[in-house]
This record gives sequence, structure tokens and C-alpha cells, in this order.
Amino acid sequence: MYPGTVTGYIQYKNYLVGKPHDKYINYSGGNIDLNQLNFKIVQPNKHFSWSRKGMNGGHPVSWWAFHPDNVQRL
Repeated sequence: MYPGTVTGYIQYKNYLVGKPHDKYINYSGGNIDLNQLNFKIVQPNKHFSWSRKGMNGGHPVSWWAFHPDNVQRL
């Protein structure tokens, strides 16, 4: 089961105000740290946050998980 767009929006809002923005509790994939409830960094030398987490692509319209790569905090 994937976190979905509502969780992505909550993570986005948390990121904007400096709160933790990488916690997922409703995910059953293999690339998650169950102690920290966030995605594991499997490729630390990659440039983008989604590629460091081993994700190769997203949905045609939006990602199912939040990635702060192109979001500017004010």
C-alpha cells in the first residue's frame, strides 16, 4: 500500500514549516526503516532525494511520496 496524495500534502506542509517530513506509517514496501518510519537511503551518492532512496520514477502527474527537491521554503 502506498502513502497516497494526502500524506504527500501533509509532508509538504510539514516541510514548509521545518517539521519532520519523511515519516510514513502506512507503507508496506521493502525500502522503509521500520524503527524510524522513513525511507532508507540506499544510494547516497545520487543527486536527487528520490534517487537516493532507490526510487527510479514517479507517477505521471505526481509522486506518491513527498520529495523536497524542487520546493522552496520561504
